[in-house]
Order: sequence, then C-alpha cells, then structure tokens
Amino acid sequence: MSNLTLTIGNQSITFSQEDMPAIEAVLLNAGRKPGQEIVRMSSSGRIAATYKIAPFQNNEHASRAGTQHFNKSEAPRYILTDF
Repeated sequence: MSNLTLTIGNQSITFSQEDMPAIEAVLLNAGRKPGQEIVRMSSSGRIAATYKIAPFQNNEHASRAGTQHFNKSEAPRYILTDF
C-alpha cells in the first residue's frame, strides 16, 4: 500500500493512497463552506475538516479572489471616473 506523509512544523500524519480522494474532497468543500464541519468516509474511517475564518481587520475585505488589503492612510481619497 502506498502512503503519503504530510509534515507541518513538528507534526506529521501519514495517509494511504486510497484516502487521498476523500481528503481532497473534505478540504475543498470545507473551504467552500466556512464554519461547517465537512465529513467523508474513507477506507481508514471518518475524515472531517472545518475551515475557520479569522476575524477581519478594519482594512481588509474578503472576496472569491482572496483577502484584499486597503490603505490605512488618512490622506484624501480620489475617485477616478470616465466622463
């Protein structure tokens, strides 16, 4: 049986190759549904993931394109328009 070991910092976890489709599905769906626990069953048992969003600061905005950071400067703002 083929295995994959994922190491982050000093923590490691080993997955079987057969679990990879379930792990991928859980991670992708958790990213699409923040705050909800997403569960899939695999040959190794139950696989679950929850995507927790950090609170935004007053100069950030989240969109499908990712988090956008805005200037905190109090300098005058100008809106450019096309006449």
